[in-house]
Amino acid sequence: MPYRRARVAALVVAVTAGVAAAPLGGGPAAAALGPKWTPVPGAQGPLRDVSVALSGEVWVVGDRSDTGPLSAYWNGSAWTAIPVPGTGDPQDRTDLQAVDAAGPGAVWAVGSVRSAATSVTSTLILRLDRHTWFPVPSPSPSLPGQASVLTDIDMTFAGAGWAVGWTAPTAKSRRPLLLRWTAEEWVEVAPPASAARSAELKSVHVVSADDVWAVGSQVRPDDTVAPLVLHWDGSTWREELVGAAADPSAAEQSLVGVAAGPDGGVWAVGRTCRLAGTALACRALALHRDQGAWRAAATGPATEFTEVVVNGLEVWAVGYAGLTPTFDTEHVEIWDGARFVPEPLGLALQGEPASALTAGAAAPVTGELWVVGWADEAVGGGARAAFRD
Repeated sequence: MPYRRARVAALVVAVTAGVAAAPLGGGPAAAALGPKWTPVPGAQGPLRDVSVALSGEVWVVGDRSDTGPLSAYWNGSAWTAIPVPGTGDPQDRTDLQAVDAAGPGAVWAVGSVRSAATSVTSTLILRLDRHTWFPVPSPSPSLPGQASVLTDIDMTFAGAGWAVGWTAPTAKSRRPLLLRWTAEEWVEVAPPASAARSAELKSVHVVSADDVWAVGSQVRPDDTVAPLVLHWDGSTWREELVGAAADPSAAEQSLVGVAAGPDGGVWAVGRTCRLAGTALACRALALHRDQGAWRAAATGPATEFTEVVVNGLEVWAVGYAGLTPTFDTEHVEIWDGARFVPEPLGLALQGEPASALTAGAAAPVTGELWVVGWADEAVGGGARAAFRD
């Protein structure tokens, strides 16, 4: 499902153990619309990413076609928007792709800025200080037509971290972009050598200083799109071959989310597509690394997983599923130990045939699960949220 910029509204869903969130403005708590999920309205959107801080604040970033990039946080009773700094040129284009609330005073956001004057797209990294965003210098291209975009960031409580995305020295080829926060500055680290014609990264997960995972996709010499999995061992990035876990007959397979569990296993999700005539027929893709080997995990009816969240011993996958050949709706599945099975959303989120979940995060203290996304206003949207009791 392409990311829609027009006529979309935010969708925020909180999954909790029984604490109802209040709507914007601190009014009465939202009434439960289903046995497990309750909507929590009030966010603007569409939203691209979510992160929950130790303090309980829920941070989101996204984009509005009328006003540009947005960021906001939920304090338990209301949403508060935080202005995103501009460049001074109203023709420049700023995009926020991801947010990470690593700890007190350590909230980060990443994306890109396209200069209207030079046609250069540069990396953008923002750091929060007293609820104000400040740009942090990061490696970027300088020649007209070049582009570098950051798509995800993961910081540790100790202050280290990684940001990933892609850079395009030419208009026809992308390569992985890997930035490391060290000694209070962002430094580019070289990706492993590859025969791919083009490659990009979508998600990063930091387990420890010598155990970092990044996933995305790569275009092979035969023009097929294959999963890309990279691992940092503390000194070098190396590509992990997923082997038979991926479908060798697929025309396109891509990964957009990665997370590691307390048992040492690693999960990566996205989609796998085959040609059906001249079109692509897609379904969700989930890969699990256990005891050093990657295996495909059985999935439910999801069309694509956009995020995987390891929440204690639970593994959640969020994304969207097809209602018809032309419409999709938000979708959640949970791992039951043998396969991913759909999580019923009740009346809280059903009935929106043009909507999707784009990201998820677990609260580090309470274990609440938050997911965000968008819904088409023309179908009856409006900003929404929900929690699971």
